[in-house]
Amino acid sequence: MLGVEELRQIVDQYGHDRSCRLKLCVDVLLYYDGGFKANADGVVHFYREALGLIGSAVTYYNTDGRELMRKRKRDTLEMLPFWAEPTTEARGIYGLRLESGPTARDVSDQAFDSYDDRNGLGYVRLLLPLEFVADRGDALVALALRAADRLRFASGSGGYAVNMDSDYQSQHPTGPVYAVSRRFRGIDFGTPNLLARFHAHGIKSVNWLTFLGEPYVTRLGGLATLKAALGAEITVHELRHGVMIQAGPAPGLGDVNRQERLPLYHRVGRVLAPVRFTQEVFKRYNEVGGGDNTAEWLARFDQ
Repeated sequence: MLGVEELRQIVDQYGHDRSCRLKLCVDVLLYYDGGFKANADGVVHFYREALGLIGSAVTYYNTDGRELMRKRKRDTLEMLPFWAEPTTEARGIYGLRLESGPTARDVSDQAFDSYDDRNGLGYVRLLLPLEFVADRGDALVALALRAADRLRFASGSGGYAVNMDSDYQSQHPTGPVYAVSRRFRGIDFGTPNLLARFHAHGIKSVNWLTFLGEPYVTRLGGLATLKAALGAEITVHELRHGVMIQAGPAPGLGDVNRQERLPLYHRVGRVLAPVRFTQEVFKRYNEVGGGDNTAEWLARFDQ
């Protein structure tokens, strides 16, 4: 397996000003339905878990996904819990992004992102450095289970992923995202905010950790049927509002150049294919290296 620094040199992308535009990391991402206020307890619980790991590193933030990144203020980290208070006036958009890069232009691998405008599923996401899973994935498994414990999630994922600036031109069929997505099948791509509107129709695809809310478990025949279909090598962690499926002891990169085939990812993907949103839903979505590559990439673990 490639070392951490080798991976960063291959995957991470920088702008002309040397600011980081795409950063390899590990993440935990959960989508939820019903609105921010209805899910405030679970969202704040996830957020507190995130701050325990990245709070001291945060340097920049923005709100509602529209503003420029601004330097962290004394009360920045208390905004989301304040919004969640029952007596706080409702907002049209609940969005908070925290980054730990050296400038306002940098994406980082110590970050938090959340967004909910009621036009798609809301989400919460924590991004951490690769070293968090350097030996095994135990720490990320434990974190994901804790963070998801109180949230009525619809779906989600965890494992290798990228933090990508919203303005990064990832749709080019000859660009870096295309190349990385073709080589490393275990790295997750896609901007959660853009994908939120599709998640009402199903899950995106599987990762090392894949979260399924109770309705999806029911659609797949129930917990016992799901476990039997996945087999003994796949761990199914039961949570209050669904399950977290773990495809092996550690996340895999799926490096095609090294013939890393990720058979357990494919097994999970085959079982969960009936609840994955289809190309008819996402149509011309092309964020992962162009339209054709995006469609193929989303379905890469279906067989």
